[in-house]
Amino acid sequence: MNEDSSYKTQYLGFYFDGINPIKHEVNVTITRDGLKIQKLKVDTYFWWDLSEINQSNDIYADKEVKLEKGDDIPEILIIKDVSFIKSLKQISPDFQTKFQISATRSKWLKTIFYLSIASVLIVVVIYKWLLPSLSESIAQKIPVSWEKKLGQNYKEYFTAQFGICEEKELTDKIYQIKDQLVDTLHKTNYQYNLTILDHNMVNAFALPGGDIIIFRGLIEKSKRPEELAGVMAHEIQHIEQRHMTKILIKDKSLDILISFMTGDSSGAGTALMAAK
Repeated sequence: MNEDSSYKTQYLGFYFDGINPIKHEVNVTITRDGLKIQKLKVDTYFWWDLSEINQSNDIYADKEVKLEKGDDIPEILIIKDVSFIKSLKQISPDFQTKFQISATRSKWLKTIFYLSIASVLIVVVIYKWLLPSLSESIAQKIPVSWEKKLGQNYKEYFTAQFGICEEKELTDKIYQIKDQLVDTLHKTNYQYNLTILDHNMVNAFALPGGDIIIFRGLIEKSKRPEELAGVMAHEIQHIEQRHMTKILIKDKSLDILISFMTGDSSGAGTALMAAK
């Protein structure tokens, strides 16, 4: 044992060979170029060159030192005394920058943690307060032709998924209700189209650009034409107010923002392509 109280040359630790989960108690001697590792219960020792060792950065970095050697399934050496790194840096000055004292590593972990929390809060603030006002402003400037193209893309997707209802007796009445509702609009920038999907789902929704989607199940469930008229009138107002366009702008903007914050440029590209 070195008499200099500022550091030690020998430490007790635990060694895992990367082959089986057996934990071996070892005595570790620090030298200028490497570590001499001796198993306590077996009179054998082996050598780790400092240039081949990596220091693991995990949540226990301030309580123990974890060193690894090898790539796929590495050998692992755990030293419970965190002063090990300080001694190693003093005995082996050539490796000063390779190994970090736990306090420094913990500081960086905390910094990364707080930055992550701050990033999440920024995204929440932007999504809840900034994006709604921006989407409102942007939606008013988007040409109707763009909305029509966007709505057409979504309509093609839904018709491919569910198919179109072709029961003429059923559809003619619905188209008539739609035309009567559209005639009551004093002024509109949209040409309204109605698509009835051949599925028993009880639902209806509006798409950007003037398309209204109704499921056959909603028509069959409705007892009076007035019920369907009320549903369609509601969807027409969604289109007139550009609600779906605003929602899509808001959601795609968030996708782009998250992609840029995480460095995923492919995600931003996908969002931009979908918005075309």
